[in-house]
Amino acid sequence: MLCCLLFGVGSDGFVGGRCFCDTGLVVDAGELLMSPAVLISWLPLAYIEASNTRRLYFSMANTAFIVGVLGNIISGLVYLSPLKTFWRIVKKRSTENFSSIPYIITLMNAILWIYYGITKPDSFLIATINGFGAAAQIVYILIFLVFVSPRMRARTALLVGLLDVGLAAAAILFTHFMLQGRCKNRCSWLHL
Repeated sequence: MLCCLLFGVGSDGFVGGRCFCDTGLVVDAGELLMSPAVLISWLPLAYIEASNTRRLYFSMANTAFIVGVLGNIISGLVYLSPLKTFWRIVKKRSTENFSSIPYIITLMNAILWIYYGITKPDSFLIATINGFGAAAQIVYILIFLVFVSPRMRARTALLVGLLDVGLAAAAILFTHFMLQGRCKNRCSWLHL
């Protein structure tokens, strides 16, 4: 039976501690019980294919989703890592010598990944975590703008306008219009 669970094949029988599968594979049951595949199969990485069978099949879609959720949790923690810095800025009511450039660049990165996640099928996790990241970066930049000197405020606003609005909009418009119809055929030399 474990042969069927692990390898997704029909079983000819289980005799004397050995599994005989219809593929000719013979596996010792003791090895199967201690194998990592048996232990992993109890996780939600596996699913039962049909209600009338007892076979477990690994699904790469389920595995990819679980790994994606774990990646999103880690990415969310990375996006929240500057909280201590911004708590300090709010407490002291000064940006001191902190720079806004990392947050502006991270916002641009998140915006472009949101666009990718929206346009690519089955990329919901990419769009959601980067939406969270973009929201976090916007909050950080707004806090920075409130407590920065007027001269640096103008510079920061200019960088946000150029990089986060201008460059991101240019990239989105370029990919949207250049990769459709006649323009796509003419621009095929770009290998896009």
